[in-house]
Amino acid sequence: MKKFFGILFLLIGVFGIGIGIVALTDLATRNRSFEGQIQNEFSETYNEKDNEQQAIGLVLIGCGLLFSILGAVMIASKSKKSKNKLTTVDNTQAANIAVPPIYNNLNTSKQSTKMDEVLNQIERLGKLKQQGLITEEEFQEQKKKCFA
Repeated sequence: MKKFFGILFLLIGVFGIGIGIVALTDLATRNRSFEGQIQNEFSETYNEKDNEQQAIGLVLIGCGLLFSILGAVMIASKSKKSKNKLTTVDNTQAANIAVPPIYNNLNTSKQSTKMDEVLNQIERLGKLKQQGLITEEEFQEQKKKCFA
């Protein structure tokens, strides 16, 4: 319902701005014409009508802006029901949510970095053993040092 009224206010605002612009444009066009300039010089009531039309045009533009902003805010805001849906979590759902391991222990990144270093070291040792540069005994000895 809130979005409906938001769209309605937005449309009323745009319509008001449009009518206000038309009123001011008509006034400016009339005053620029030869006939309008002559009437402007000789008629007091013509000047009063111009002032009224200018005031009406400005008020329509101002109200139109106000309604447009109000409509946009109403469209963008969430209803109370949708806010409650976002903030309320069923206990059974909360129990089923798995906590990622990264949040269980903050030292995990340090441990994984050290484990990566150990694995890289063992891989290098395995390549050296395959190339025949170290013996099986040296490989086992270096591997134990890596895990120590």
